Amino acid sequence: MAYDLSYLTNTMEKLDVGGNGGVRYFNMKNRNQTVIRLIPITQEKPVWLVAYHYNFDNTVTSKILCPARTAVLNDQIVPECPVCKHALEVPSNERKRWMPRDRVIFYVIDAAEVHVGVKVMDLSVYVARELASMVAENPDKFLDLAKGHPIKISKVVNANGSYYYNYVPVDDKVVDLTKTVQVNVNGQAMTVNIAELIESTKPDPEMLFAFPSEAELKAFINDSFEPAQQNKDVVPTLITPQDYKADTAQESQKITPPTEDLNKLQSLLSDVTDSFGG
Repeated sequence: MAYDLSYLTNTMEKLDVGGNGGVRYFNMKNRNQTVIRLIPITQEKPVWLVAYHYNFDNTVTSKILCPARTAVLNDQIVPECPVCKHALEVPSNERKRWMPRDRVIFYVIDAAEVHVGVKVMDLSVYVARELASMVAENPDKFLDLAKGHPIKISKVVNANGSYYYNYVPVDDKVVDLTKTVQVNVNGQAMTVNIAELIESTKPDPEMLFAFPSEAELKAFINDSFEPAQQNKDVVPTLITPQDYKADTAQESQKITPPTEDLNKLQSLLSDVTDSFGG
């Protein structure tokens, strides 16, 4: 399939390299490695580029899409953004807090949790640049649902607590996401139709990344804005072990659920290697 990657390649140079309910966000907070398959968001824009304003309140972080910066990244007519305007009116030492931050958005299937369906991988430019470059150079290798290759992600934490990802293509493996695969959840083997799962869990980007209203942007400035439910990390209960009978051929196998221990996570991933990737 021919994907239009001009959107990605032409827009990446604009990025700053210096520095709907039930959506499941990809998170590597408590693990160091996993394997993913990329899911095209749309054929025209398989990867999305957006910008958010962030507001920090102790342990609670809220965000809102910046219509002005997002429009710039997507070569659209640039609307006025009250938050950007506010950033120019505050003292210079407060300005950085209000400025938008660029994000690169991928849809993925996570090998550690295939059964939950499509996740939204929302990455900073720093963390996403290598992956975005890989996709732009060889889109069919990673985006073709029937013939795509998995990508192994390793999280590398720096001494100061910051981190980056290493992306390693699994070149000797092709994963057909249009077919049925067998995965293990909480020690039970189950059969999942990945194509149907993708169709039922893939968020609508026009809804997920819709421009906020002027009223919502102004509410964000005065700290009265409440993020929509679709922006929260809600874990869907689409498929559970109770929904399926364990496969009799593997019923006696004991599968350890993923934990923070990398070795245990890798052990779980090895059980779906034959169907998903190494």
